Amino acid sequence: MGSQHTGSDDVPPGVRRFRRVLRVLGVLLAVLVGVPLSLYVGHGVVGSVQTSALRAEVGAEVRAERAVAQPEVLALRDRQRAALPAAPAHSWAALECDFASRDAGWIVQAYQQTCELRTMDFLPVADRSEAEQVSAGLPSGLFGDEQEHSGGPHCQPLRATGGGREPSTELLWTPAATLPDGPDRCYRVMTSRPGQTADVLEPFDAATLDPTTDWLVVVSTRTVMDRRELGCSPWSVLFCSEPFDEPVLG
Repeated sequence: MGSQHTGSDDVPPGVRRFRRVLRVLGVLLAVLVGVPLSLYVGHGVVGSVQTSALRAEVGAEVRAERAVAQPEVLALRDRQRAALPAAPAHSWAALECDFASRDAGWIVQAYQQTCELRTMDFLPVADRSEAEQVSAGLPSGLFGDEQEHSGGPHCQPLRATGGGREPSTELLWTPAATLPDGPDRCYRVMTSRPGQTADVLEPFDAATLDPTTDWLVVVSTRTVMDRRELGCSPWSVLFCSEPFDEPVLG
């Protein structure tokens, strides 16, 4: 019987060496890609579990503080309404939460969450003169001290509480021109803001405000969560991104 002959015997030694090199390179490439990918996925999975627990913790904190803050704000509003010359034509109340960030230069180091309860009462007035006349007759203990204000079409604070007192109040003269979208829009009386989530207690449609009328607006706020540290998403690679899709309302 003749000796067996395999196809590999016909492959030149140089080609066999090249194939071995390719196999080694393939193994090295798999290690270089697979190990970091496995670490990234593992970190993301573990971090997601921790983020889920953090979300529940933040929600519990919001609920606990809201249980204290909401009665305070609504009680203040009741006292303010009793002092106003007429019942408000429109009202708004909501728990509003936003993301903030802790930065180093222009790079985000970590995200934070802030929440506040905000109420607004809208009283129609003919003009700034009437708004100032109403403001002058209101008690400082409920509406704060008189504020210096400049001219111009922007909404102006007529009264405000100071010294970090909470709930805090601003009494705003809001010209009709500052209600529609535009460069002069009054940010303080907006009922929705980009990136914000809200649990609306008393809604109203801002489109129902008479665009030809000025308004005296009583805005009262109470902090519910002050820059609660959240960190970054566990799936962030180069830059820190929000750990949650939206702020936690409770």
